[in-house]
Amino acid sequence: MVFRLRTVQDVTHQPGQLAAPGDPARVRVRRVERLDLLCRDAMDSPLCDERPETRLSKSFERHLISQGHPVHRLGIRHTPDCKQLLTDTWIGSLNLLLEAKAGATQERQNVRMALGQLADYTRFVQGVRKAVLLERRPIADLLDLSTSQQADVIWREDDRWLSTGRWPRSSGIEFWEDVRPGDRHSTS
Repeated sequence: MVFRLRTVQDVTHQPGQLAAPGDPARVRVRRVERLDLLCRDAMDSPLCDERPETRLSKSFERHLISQGHPVHRLGIRHTPDCKQLLTDTWIGSLNLLLEAKAGATQERQNVRMALGQLADYTRFVQGVRKAVLLERRPIADLLDLSTSQQADVIWREDDRWLSTGRWPRSSGIEFWEDVRPGDRHSTS
């Protein structure tokens, strides 16, 4: 097995941005390290493939870094003597906790799992903005489900990032109703 851990490049941050959003005894800000490769048995043809969620997260994180936003993750100690929960992405400058899911064949399952993970994390990290990062815009019913759980959905369309939430211009994320008026409930 081959594991390659790489840190996402650092970005200068504002004072206080690295403060954990929650009880410091339970929540810590951590560098983003990715297991970039999902390794297989040596008998398989390619030795390693990149996980789809990793590819998606890295792409979005590179975008945020290019906009000047530091990218981290949170480590949450939920119970003493238990392994900590690690979030996918934490962007302190946007107060954003993000869970990425990839794989178009299980879209409903992915959105439900991401919302459940965000609910688990936010028991310890209150007052943050939540978002599910997907490869493409989900069907209207899943957008409504996410909205009902106070979570935005972010996806890539062509060369831009779109969201169901309104974000600061500095993030480079566009509000999708501004981009495609009248297209809110289509089922692409």
